[in-house]
Amino acid sequence: MKPQLSVISEAQRLYDQKQEIRELQRKQLAGEMKIMPANKDSSYEIRVIEKDFFHVKLIRKDVDLDTKTIREEIIIHICTKKDFDHAIKNNHWSMYDNVEIIHDPTLKTKTTEK
Repeated sequence: MKPQLSVISEAQRLYDQKQEIRELQRKQLAGEMKIMPANKDSSYEIRVIEKDFFHVKLIRKDVDLDTKTIREEIIIHICTKKDFDHAIKNNHWSMYDNVEIIHDPTLKTKTTEK
């Protein structure tokens, strides 16, 4: 029994859709997405699609006992307003030595895209 034409065309449509998603993922991984400077720290650049999220720089310092030097671990945490408020309220970032907001989506500043 031969497959019906509508089943074949639906399969082709889904295949094409999957190819488009893969192309978008490739562009994202390759860094081809539009970027813009963060509104609190303009030296940091964010993707335009992430402009509605908080970007928080978390810095933890510790001493390497073997080399007797200070190591610095920097993490950029991207979160929603709800998650950000929850983290601040419950002091989730207390283990870090420095917490700095580098992009605040609640600030209405004019930013330029690159």
